Amino acid sequence: MPREKSDSDQYRCDRCGCRNGISNWTITLVHVIALLLPLLSWSAPPTVEVKALLNDALRLVYAGKAQAAYDLLAPDEDRYAGNRDYDYLLGVAALDSGNPEIAVFALQRALAVDPMFSGARMDLARAYVLLEQYRHAQEEFDILLQQNPPAKTVASIRRYQQDIDRLQAQAKTRLGAYLDSSVGYDSNANSATDEDTFLGFRLLDTSKRTASSYTALQGGGSLFAPLGATTQLFTAINIKRRVNGQAAFVNSTVYDGNLALRQRVGIHALQWGLSGNAVQVNGEPNSRSAGSVLEWTHQLTPSYQLGVSGRYAQLRYPKELRIKDVDQALWSMKLSRAVARPLYSEVGLLLSTGRDFRTDLVSRYEKTFSGIRLFSQLPLTSTLMLGTALGYADSDYQGLFFGLPRADRQQDAVLELRWLVARGWSVKLLVLYTKNNSDINIYEYDKTDVGLGLRWNFLN
Repeated sequence: MPREKSDSDQYRCDRCGCRNGISNWTITLVHVIALLLPLLSWSAPPTVEVKALLNDALRLVYAGKAQAAYDLLAPDEDRYAGNRDYDYLLGVAALDSGNPEIAVFALQRALAVDPMFSGARMDLARAYVLLEQYRHAQEEFDILLQQNPPAKTVASIRRYQQDIDRLQAQAKTRLGAYLDSSVGYDSNANSATDEDTFLGFRLLDTSKRTASSYTALQGGGSLFAPLGATTQLFTAINIKRRVNGQAAFVNSTVYDGNLALRQRVGIHALQWGLSGNAVQVNGEPNSRSAGSVLEWTHQLTPSYQLGVSGRYAQLRYPKELRIKDVDQALWSMKLSRAVARPLYSEVGLLLSTGRDFRTDLVSRYEKTFSGIRLFSQLPLTSTLMLGTALGYADSDYQGLFFGLPRADRQQDAVLELRWLVARGWSVKLLVLYTKNNSDINIYEYDKTDVGLGLRWNFLN
């Protein structure tokens, strides 16, 4: 179904009388800088067959027949994806034929092979502009400026940046909302021990491992409001309800919300936010938290991005559990990099450390903790996304539990497969495994959670 023409589409077309929202000077820039130079070098020794295919496609693009070039290249995507020059020409042909979504994937692959390929980065930024993903476009333009491009290219980039700043300032507030329903099976719904007794006492059934099927319903909304050319306000709320068929005593409802203000300065970005959370278990209040976070991100190179954040939060429990109240300080660092695959992918590393400070002098819940997490996102096809994560965390408690010191070590693994079945609709398969080792066996447990869900995004 055709997309309704946006204010930014109207601005581009009225300004330059462009074709597919692409001005004549942009076409010239792309052809002179981005098409001719890349073909002088190859990411791998090309075969005669590949050379012939790319030369034919290049002639079609020069002749203004971008759709014909795309139709020529697209059937061989499975065969040649990962070849820098093939991916680049495929991206340009898709972009100039009015398919910026397809162009983004191809151009990202080309940049994953050669991060210094300025022609591909220029066209990727152009694709983001057409998709109205202005923040991503600005990031690509900022990286290009660090590569000391020719004066004419700098002038073209500056014009694009000025246009983006104007469009962002004029952008309307956007609302988003979603509903997510899922069913699944949890091998240990209450995250409890396998032991029947502890220190000579028989444990209650609710304190022992309980497997259960479950249903879950989640929904939420978000609001995005540009406050200027480089400043944005974002807020969101979410509610999740989970009902366990064989473990009703841990049925839960979770409420959370956040508010964030983001400021971009060149290749740097600073974000400050507030967050809140409340949890009910079996219909009774269980915990609540409120905190503030400050995050700084920096584009180190065309491939690497670094983020550093600090968070302070208060975690509070009902009166009968107030001995568990803590104030938490958390620091984290995230490093991510684009890597070459048959399809573009991202991998990253997250390091964290912090401390929970007790609020009651007799509390044993003060602890230090640290963790490491590896994650990846891989689009297997244009409609199928694979996500993975592996994590490890350790916690050292300062107080004694049952007269014994306590240290926990937790490992977890996540596998997520998301299929976009239609506009705004997706199906998700999620598998989670968690294992917690402890010096005190009553706190040891493992669990596997397998869920299948359907998500509907609307008001976007």
